[in-house]
Amino acid sequence: MKKVPIKELREDLKEELKEELVSEILDKQRMGEEMYHKLEIRRDVKDSIVVIIASILYAINVNVFVNAGDLLPGGATGISLLLQHICRTFLHISVPYSLFSILLNAVPATICYRVVGKKYTLRSVLCIFVMSIAVDMIPSHFITDDLLLIAIFGGIINGVLIALILNSHATSG
Repeated sequence: MKKVPIKELREDLKEELKEELVSEILDKQRMGEEMYHKLEIRRDVKDSIVVIIASILYAINVNVFVNAGDLLPGGATGISLLLQHICRTFLHISVPYSLFSILLNAVPATICYRVVGKKYTLRSVLCIFVMSIAVDMIPSHFITDDLLLIAIFGGIINGVLIALILNSHATSG
């Protein structure tokens, strides 16, 4: 049996310990990455569900408050409603809201995809499609004729729903 000096033995042990520690750290990093991806998927699913629910409620708000008071909100929603009203009044044709809404939001969505990112754009497109289709499908109801009440409650609900959509990393168009 060959005698190994203590210094060499210590160096060998140090190298073995270093290798074990490095492999342990790498294993923990891999586990951390897996956990991060699982949490990211959960967050994406939660955000998408919130966007869908808020979009449907936004469509209800448009049909209950905005249409009831013949009001026009800002943004693509207001422009779409204005174009729909113009077609119905002057051209005597009924054009679905979803057609104008999707067409008006196509260019900003393309720019958003290139500038902001894929996930944000996909959730925004989901919001736009769900809201557009829901506005066409959900019937209009009149709650009151008081324009002030319609404007106040419609505006508050609209603001809360847009805040929910923005908080879920999307936009309503």
